[in-house]
Amino acid sequence: MKKINRKVFYLLPLTVLTLAWLSQTAIAKDSPKAKVEVESPKLKNWEITRNEAYKEIYENRNILRGIEKIEQAISEAKQSNAADKDILVLYRLYLAFCGRVKNFDSAINAYLGIIEYSEKTGNIEMRDSYLIELAYFEADLHHYENAIEYAQKATASATKTRGEHFPGLIRSYELIGSAQLKLKNLTAAKENFKKSLELSNSTFAQHYQGSVGLDYYGLGLIAETEGDKKTALEYFEKAKEKSDEIIHRSSVITKANGVKESLKNDDYLTRVTDELNGVEREFIYKDLEKDIERVKKP
Repeated sequence: MKKINRKVFYLLPLTVLTLAWLSQTAIAKDSPKAKVEVESPKLKNWEITRNEAYKEIYENRNILRGIEKIEQAISEAKQSNAADKDILVLYRLYLAFCGRVKNFDSAINAYLGIIEYSEKTGNIEMRDSYLIELAYFEADLHHYENAIEYAQKATASATKTRGEHFPGLIRSYELIGSAQLKLKNLTAAKENFKKSLELSNSTFAQHYQGSVGLDYYGLGLIAETEGDKKTALEYFEKAKEKSDEIIHRSSVITKANGVKESLKNDDYLTRVTDELNGVEREFIYKDLEKDIERVKKP
């Protein structure tokens, strides 16, 4: 199983403040002043359960028990008609800890909950972002049909709301292409890889270089499968150039952060990947030199 790259949201416990107000009950010269305390707002059941989850996770170090409590809090929040934004926060908390213990089925349910309540709160950009994250998650689990479905939904929505030249679509098309390639749907894979590359050439694609590299790599594999070794070599060499660019960029950042590394150091690649996003990390570990040598053979 490949390492799954996901955003993780660490939410700190909410603090309940008790407010006390002093009120003067009599204004006569000799009248005593009395203190009137206002009670703290009573916590709802789901809020109590949520706080119990925090205690299990942060104080008792029992993440599994904490996850159970978060599940219970979500159920109670729905039953009590809590605000959509509060349920959304619970789902994001749920996802964070399900990912940490590799509870994949529950993580998928958390993604779906976030997507549902992002839409309910009108946060379409968040919904689309989590659709893409879920698509990558499903692809890492080899659920390629599901990955394509979620990525296509995100692509259709982002195209409608942000326009057909939205740079984030570079990643969407690449993901669909890679999943189609795994399913051996070569025509569909090639179409999406090329859409991704066309968009990368017409937009600011700095944050999507890993996807561009995977586009070239995928097209190389397709050409090789079709028996066109010359075209495959061209694509693999372009992929290798992109991989070298990414590693060089990240090594510059690494050195700028005070870390001195050498290309001869065995830990070099691991060190520079700290500066990369998940897609770039996946891409630079491709053994492109091996692919190039293979298609060069007569």
